Amino acid sequence: MAVRQLKDGRWTCYYRIREGKRKGKLRVEYFGRGSSGEAAARKRNDGLGLLTRRPPRWHYGPTLGDLAKAYVAAKDFNANSLKMLIIRLSSTILPELGHREALYLSARDLDRYVNSCRRTVKDSTIRRELTDIKAILNWPLRAIGPSSRCTRSMLTGRQHPTTPF
Repeated sequence: MAVRQLKDGRWTCYYRIREGKRKGKLRVEYFGRGSSGEAAARKRNDGLGLLTRRPPRWHYGPTLGDLAKAYVAAKDFNANSLKMLIIRLSSTILPELGHREALYLSARDLDRYVNSCRRTVKDSTIRRELTDIKAILNWPLRAIGPSSRCTRSMLTGRQHPTTPF
């Protein structure tokens, strides 16, 4: 499951036991020092046939940060509005929510954002930032067109196998 080097230089391979009385217990096997110990530990780890890391997560589409960059580039703002939007985005919105996938921003995420900002920022500023977030999230929907029903597959170009839409 994992290969690590201890502080004293020994290489170890550790994993959880799958059957028997000790099922679920952590098993640590020690190997020598140096490159031969590392090679033996890695060979044992590969021989166990266990996963080396988690499978990749299914991604549904762009993050809020990606949409914000495209929004700023595509919209025609005057110089001052653009400057203020970039300041709001870079100082508070994107550090908090920019890594989140835009299609899966929930009310809980926005509530957490508002609660974290409320300690240091006035309510009117928070309302302005929420308006910016709404505009960024609605902008790709307007680009598709008002007559079509927007779904995940329209925004991402692919569809999750268990999702009915």
